[in-house]
This record gives sequence, C-alpha cells and structure tokens, in this order.
Amino acid sequence: GRKASNVVVNVYTDKVVVMVTQNNRLGTVIEAKKDLCLDGKEPTYSLNTLLGRRGEAGLIDGVYARGLMERFGKRDNRPVVAMLAILDDHPSIFRAVMACIDAHLGLAAPAGASAGASATAAE
Repeated sequence: GRKASNVVVNVYTDKVVVMVTQNNRLGTVIEAKKDLCLDGKEPTYSLNTLLGRRGEAGLIDGVYARGLMERFGKRDNRPVVAMLAILDDHPSIFRAVMACIDAHLGLAAPAGASAGASATAAE
C-alpha cells in the first residue's frame, strides 16, 4: 500500500503554513510566493528552500510547494510556507493531498476528503 500523508494547515495574517508529512517529521521547508501577474497572464511562483533537500533530491518538494501555492494563491497573495516530508512520491498521493487542500479551501469536496484544518490523505 501507499504511505498515508498527514496534512495540517495553519493560516496566519502574513502567511499560510502547510505541513504534509508521511513520517511525522518536519521535512524540507519551502517558502512559495506568487509573483506579479502582468497582462492577465497566469501567475508565476518563486520557491525558496529554507531548510532541507535541494536540487534533484528536492524536486518532488517543489512540485508540492507549487501545487499548494497555486491553490492558496487563488484566495490571496500571502506566501505559503510548506513543510514537506514526502517519502512516497506516487502521483496518486499528490492528487489525494491536493484534493484534501481543495476540500479545506472549499474548492471541491471529494468523497472521503476531510475539510478540517488537519486531515489524512491516503490512496
């Protein structure tokens, strides 16, 4: 079976902190910010690894951080600080975690996804 992913969301006045962990540890810490969007084009995002894996080892962390920023960036311009301890990088886990975030934000309510501030996503 796939690894269960625990998802915790804390919203502060100046940032959103999201923890996604599969081993109950902090993992890689990435700050994601939405850059200026000109001429109505799709926004771009800046990712800054504050602690943990970098380069090729941290690619999956960047995918998660960008996915989180895309979702929270629809609401406002606060940066997202993502704490990511991803051990199983299967796409189904990514989709389950993003569905959990969507449910939290009220963007979608998939069956079995929790809309609370803390939830578990598992395939």
